[in-house]
Amino acid sequence: MRIRTFFKKIAACTLSAAVLLSPASALGADIQTDMTSAESQDTESAASETEDLYGVEAYANLEAIYQNFPQRINDENNRSENVTNAGLWIQSQLESYGYEVSTHDFTHFNFTGTNYFVTKPGKSDKTIIIGAHYDSMPTAGVDDNGSGVSVLLELAHRFYDMDTPCTLQFVFFDTEEYGAYAGSSCFVYTYLMTNNLLDDVLCCINIDSIAGGDRLYGYGGEYDEDGKLTREWVYDEANLIADDLGLDLYTLPEQVTEFQSPTRLLGSDSYYFAKEGIPYLYMEASLWCNDDGTGGNDETHLTCHYQTANEAFASTGGQIMHTEFDDLNRLNELLPGRVQKNLHDASAIVTGMLLDISPNTEAGIAAGKAAASAAAQEESSSIDNSIEENVSEDSSFENDTSESIESETQNASLDEPNESAASVIESDHKFMTGLFAAAAIVLILFVVFLLTAALTANQRRRKRIRRFGEDYKKKKY
Repeated sequence: MRIRTFFKKIAACTLSAAVLLSPASALGADIQTDMTSAESQDTESAASETEDLYGVEAYANLEAIYQNFPQRINDENNRSENVTNAGLWIQSQLESYGYEVSTHDFTHFNFTGTNYFVTKPGKSDKTIIIGAHYDSMPTAGVDDNGSGVSVLLELAHRFYDMDTPCTLQFVFFDTEEYGAYAGSSCFVYTYLMTNNLLDDVLCCINIDSIAGGDRLYGYGGEYDEDGKLTREWVYDEANLIADDLGLDLYTLPEQVTEFQSPTRLLGSDSYYFAKEGIPYLYMEASLWCNDDGTGGNDETHLTCHYQTANEAFASTGGQIMHTEFDDLNRLNELLPGRVQKNLHDASAIVTGMLLDISPNTEAGIAAGKAAASAAAQEESSSIDNSIEENVSEDSSFENDTSESIESETQNASLDEPNESAASVIESDHKFMTGLFAAAAIVLILFVVFLLTAALTANQRRRKRIRRFGEDYKKKKY
């Protein structure tokens, strides 16, 4: 549930400034800060013309999966032909983009499977893993998880020859459904860890079941033993990008007790990355509950969790995945435009993240949060001081006259040395008052500098994303 407050905006601005003003920031490179009004209008126009291209290729991919590879089942007793063929089709798609595809065969208890992945080098060896599982339950598997696969293919195609701050690795996991995340588990432990590659993984973005739900959600972070939220910076980054693009990205409402917002460790292939301390974003489309906290789902035995409030799905309590509603034709009929919109939004948000995230992003976000917290405390302190001063003035007003008379009487009887001491005290008082005033002015100027730099930083971020939109249009991906 999105919280839009004044201080959240300050946080967004200041952390953007902290990231982009860093000397090593990839986004700061080759971006001119001065931009004429005409150039700005041209860029806005180009962005609006290209915006709808996000998700277009993903939808075409989803149609191909729906028509050719339904019921991509891989359980202990049955590895269907469709799941094997779907994997081979993914491989051929990636090769058609120009990639050399790597395969990772695994055995996990009684499950066997194949993960497919490609690597796109970036300016840094630090790697962002973007993943989605391609197996399904005995359904058409459009929402779960043809949708994630479709967006992942679009992203891999888009970024094939794009410059990025970090190395990108697009991974298509097998055996998520029946194998308890077997594909991603084996990828973490028998590929990354075995080959000493885990330390190079900066973060993981997992896309699962985004086609049909009423709202696009993002989860991230983990609470430590002291109840402090940690490793949430990828989640924060996703929300910043969504805000920049004017898109809605929701998180778990407080009414949901099954998971502690904004985290969600269990549920998909990001689990084993998170378990090994890798920051993650888990993206899905759902509807945990209504705005007033109602909407528990007894039919699916999940607390306060269902994917849509549309009454046409009442027979499953609003659940799409793992049901007869996980079908492209039915989704288009019952939720017209929903699939296209969710694919579009997910593609756009992850695109912005991959363009923006650098090895310095975590530190930049932490610095931004600290600056925002300091600004909030300063604002609160100023308000409290103002109230105290007013109360003090009111309470002392009645005594002003008598104190003044008494003071004059005492001053009349003071000798010369006492007058000198009083003069020194008054001088010290003026000096300290001036010192505090100067410090306050410096602090105000520093905050103004941060906010000004932050506005410039946000403009740079938006310009970078819009510039991508122009390139995207020219290449017609």
